[in-house]
Amino acid sequence: MTSLNQITYDARPGVKFPFSLSNFRRHPQKTETIDFILSREFLGLVLNLGEPIEYSGSSLLPSTIEKSHYNLVYLPQTEYRVCIPRGLHHSIAMRLEPSTLTRAALDFAFLNSFLDNVSRQTASLIRDHHLPIPLRMQEEVDALLYNISKDEAMRHLFMEIKAYEIFFGAMIDMADLFLGQKPAYVVSDPTIRYAIEYLANTFKQKITIDAVASELGINKRKLQEGFKLHTGKNVHEYVVQLKMEEAKRLLRDPSRSVKSIAIELGYAETGFFNAYKNFYGQPPAAARGTELDKD
Repeated sequence: MTSLNQITYDARPGVKFPFSLSNFRRHPQKTETIDFILSREFLGLVLNLGEPIEYSGSSLLPSTIEKSHYNLVYLPQTEYRVCIPRGLHHSIAMRLEPSTLTRAALDFAFLNSFLDNVSRQTASLIRDHHLPIPLRMQEEVDALLYNISKDEAMRHLFMEIKAYEIFFGAMIDMADLFLGQKPAYVVSDPTIRYAIEYLANTFKQKITIDAVASELGINKRKLQEGFKLHTGKNVHEYVVQLKMEEAKRLLRDPSRSVKSIAIELGYAETGFFNAYKNFYGQPPAAARGTELDKD
């Protein structure tokens, strides 16, 4: 992807946390589609700091990574396509060694199934839906990007420390999510914590921002701002995520029809079909490997 103004930093030989960073920046005046062949497999974190990126590949389901989101990714050597909309495109790819994740799996067991896919050379994401970049991780990324130390040895050391902090912070956040908990950066604000608990219990109902703000006893604008800061989403987007994650779980039950699931989640069948496809990039039937069933 050299056409994306790639700048790469490789950790010094012999460091305990081997990695390489690729910083991609481009500011297209119109939407650009780029086809490329990955010259060697990629394993690592991908952080999108700019406009949403649409991607697809022969071994990867088409999807979009939104601004300020990241994921742990494995891509085998094959052909891929990325679609970059007009505006500032900025992403960072942190390439890791498999041995790094193997060691990390001793503390973060959720990595094991992901590593199984790596061993089979199967394109994988650690989580179907990309994760919001927490504020503290964004601060580490900013520090890494704008390191201006004049001493070369100090600059290398600083880069390596920040890269490790980003990686380890991502592992902790993912562990919280896989344990059914929200990361610490989300639950640190008592109001947002209560809002998340409230939505977790009511997301199947018809919910308005006014109703949530009234329940919390705070200004609607402050609720939206706080929610966006701590989760990377507004209230509506967060509710949609809850509905879609529940839908994917329910669709694994072959006794449930798509129509019944749609009704349970507060959708008309057509509206549910469109919402699911917009969220996951594929129709509900893909979750169970059959055609869309009819009642």
